[in-house]
Amino acid sequence: MLLVLGDREEAFDVTQESFARTWIAWERVKRHNWPVAFTFRVATNLSRSHLRRAATFRRLLPRVPRNEDSGAVDAEVENRLAVGDAVRRLPPKQRLAVVLCDLAGLTSEEAARVLRSSASTVRVHLARARAALRAELSSELGSAGAFKEADETPAPAPVNHLGGESDAQ
Repeated sequence: MLLVLGDREEAFDVTQESFARTWIAWERVKRHNWPVAFTFRVATNLSRSHLRRAATFRRLLPRVPRNEDSGAVDAEVENRLAVGDAVRRLPPKQRLAVVLCDLAGLTSEEAARVLRSSASTVRVHLARARAALRAELSSELGSAGAFKEADETPAPAPVNHLGGESDAQ
């Protein structure tokens, strides 16, 4: 939820509240095939509510500039910050697809249950998000390898199953 919300404390609060609500509803939730989906769904709904409130707050109050000292941050932290910022700039549905599938490790089917959509819709949002991240981060980080698609894996080397010399040599 950190990448969805962009604030560590808010993410902690949303996560804690999600688990508390799961605990309260456990007698009903434990009968589901995948009770974790309930917790993810609660966290998603709470995050969306928080983002709506934050957007209203930003419209009502002028933004205060942040004063950050980036000179002391090493390259790995800078890369993580760049990825986090890029993920936070994604549209909400794409951001949730990346967070659930790439960061939380859910399959597209599991993420679809959490988001109450189809697995193909999640895969579309995930593909669009990965393309946007690849385009943005390739210029910032000099490499687009962080979010490779599953079909971009290299083909296996040719194997001669007859025991003789391979034609590829």
